[in-house]
Amino acid sequence: MVSPAVRSLPWPLVVNPAPLPLAPAADPSTDSEGGAIIPVATLKQTVCRMAPLVAQRFSFGADQPRQSGAVAAVRQLMELVIGLRSPTGGWPATIPQTPENLAPYVSEEVEVLLDALAHSPAAPYPTDTLWTILDLVPTLLWLIASSSYESMHLLEGVRARVYATDAQFTLRIIRLVPVLELTTESGQAAIDLVTLEAPATHLYLSGHTTLRLLDNDLDNQPLAVSQFRRQLTQVMGQTQPELTAWLGAGSGVTALIPGQPWQPATVQLRLHLADMGPREAKALLAAMTAVTPPAAGGIDPQGRAAAEGPTARFTLDDFADTLPDSGTPTPEVLGDWLTFTDETWVHDFLVCYGQQILGQQVSGLSQGPAVEATQHSLTWVQRAYGAASVVVGPNGLFKQTFVHEPALVADVWPRLRWHMAQTSARLMQWMGGLSVQALTPGSGWQRCSLQLRSLMSLTTDSHRWVIDLSSGKLLPARPKALEPDTVVRLIAGPGQQGPVTIADLMALISQDLHDYAPALAALSQGTPIHLHRMETAEGCQTGRLTLDWYFTFH
Repeated sequence: MVSPAVRSLPWPLVVNPAPLPLAPAADPSTDSEGGAIIPVATLKQTVCRMAPLVAQRFSFGADQPRQSGAVAAVRQLMELVIGLRSPTGGWPATIPQTPENLAPYVSEEVEVLLDALAHSPAAPYPTDTLWTILDLVPTLLWLIASSSYESMHLLEGVRARVYATDAQFTLRIIRLVPVLELTTESGQAAIDLVTLEAPATHLYLSGHTTLRLLDNDLDNQPLAVSQFRRQLTQVMGQTQPELTAWLGAGSGVTALIPGQPWQPATVQLRLHLADMGPREAKALLAAMTAVTPPAAGGIDPQGRAAAEGPTARFTLDDFADTLPDSGTPTPEVLGDWLTFTDETWVHDFLVCYGQQILGQQVSGLSQGPAVEATQHSLTWVQRAYGAASVVVGPNGLFKQTFVHEPALVADVWPRLRWHMAQTSARLMQWMGGLSVQALTPGSGWQRCSLQLRSLMSLTTDSHRWVIDLSSGKLLPARPKALEPDTVVRLIAGPGQQGPVTIADLMALISQDLHDYAPALAALSQGTPIHLHRMETAEGCQTGRLTLDWYFTFH
């Protein structure tokens, strides 16, 4: 069985951990350099006075005064940049694609954006509020997980080759370990945001270690761990600018540590890659073999060799579910290839994602010198170029090619799950499930777990498959949705505390998708696809992919 450490995923996010038993502050130990080491239990009870962690997200709805003038300008700029950088964009082959070379082609769009920013009302400067360290955990995990699909997947744990030499390697499970550090003049503390325990530093891979990820569309060329960390940090800074200071020199706060007075401190986020050990790797390999045999040099619809490894990819929780007593499910459609055929939707999807990334830079602006420092045309060209690189950059780590190249169905569903989950923190939390009290018409109050179910349906003339995006499993039928007039109330956690109906919650979810992921919301009406059933007599079939979401008791 996969170890509890590996299965401690940010999925679902912890909304409000159980209260810690209050205890007298322990005498801190001392490291070899004489600095105090603050125990993790004490760190969990520490309070920080700081500005709110999450800035206003960029909304496509343009219903917020600060953003209303910039939404169209950001979209216009990203439309042109992504168009120029696309394979069919007509960029001269003799001119390198750099921000400096791109600038003359987008100068008008950049000026429109700068003018919109100059005439937008200044964002109010956020006032400091009190946060416990545990209050910060769900927000930080959501920012990390929503920064990129790869970041979320690495938090869950992925298969990788870890090389001893150029020719010798071992198969391991590699996990991204985000560590929050609190530093004062007199001491330091650190906590693994996923396990909520002291970091297991003995599992960390050194920066010089070479590894290669193997999970289907994460498959890439061997890279040093230090290179992986740099790529992760760079993408997080682009897609979630709020993390930039935390990933750099740290963010200054005032901290109240049990047993100590208020004092200045720095909170910093460090990223590590950890080797979860041979036992977990062995369990993973056995589970993968039980689910489906490895692909034997398959060919995708464009004639390229298929990625190394099994044809279906599941998360670690799913691997645990496939061990002896759960049977051996058939991969069926998960091993088929899918191509999106509506170029208009594909273009809208890519532009919306790039617009969201660039829009985060707009949302993060504050009044005063910080705004003046951004009023340079080349700066915004560089930002637009960086956003486009995440969306249509070279193949490899951090790519969105699943919408404009043939992709395994087994790779499409987890990416669509991520795109839904990164829409908003509350949407991610509801996808994981939250404890509620529920009152259903005709019955009494009951305690249960309420979950936002998201389903991907693939429909052809002869077949219909329904895939649960929370697990990647094929469902025999669509689960029954809760009645809209069912009333629920959160048992614990921040946010809406009073009773609300399922209809109210669905309206909030729909608004989040409309505001922050309109191209994804459009999939409720479906988009045309080609389904390449390579191992069957049916061959290539036309069909439709549709997303559906609703609440159920879990």
